[in-house]
Amino acid sequence: MIDRVVAMVKEQKEFSGGYHAGSHLSCVTQFNLVYFLLVSGYHFVGVTRIVKCLVTGAVVVCIFMYAPIVSKQKRLSEEEIHSHRKWARIKILILSGVWLAGEFVHCNTYTDFVFLAICMLEITLILGKIVEAKEKECK
Repeated sequence: MIDRVVAMVKEQKEFSGGYHAGSHLSCVTQFNLVYFLLVSGYHFVGVTRIVKCLVTGAVVVCIFMYAPIVSKQKRLSEEEIHSHRKWARIKILILSGVWLAGEFVHCNTYTDFVFLAICMLEITLILGKIVEAKEKECK
């Protein structure tokens, strides 16, 4: 299950940005920790369809407003920012559309993968905004 989520997150995160770890080891560790907490919470709480819709809607809004979040590890030119913003928006709409279609066809296993990927994107975007705000405070 994790390989499908990683593939979806990696593809979208490339264009939406967000928090970037300082090393490969910390990236893998943090990703797996957040993923474990998400899966545990998802199964423990028993997320309903309305909650999934609200979270997915919030992610789409955040990506339209904030993406790409540029980190100091990966600087982008203005042209790259414009291109990344466009692709992030297109990809999150496709990902959300796939989730929505799967949700109404009752393909629960696949929609769970997509929903977890969407949640991971939201978390990295929020962390990216927090890190960005803290860096501005320090200046």
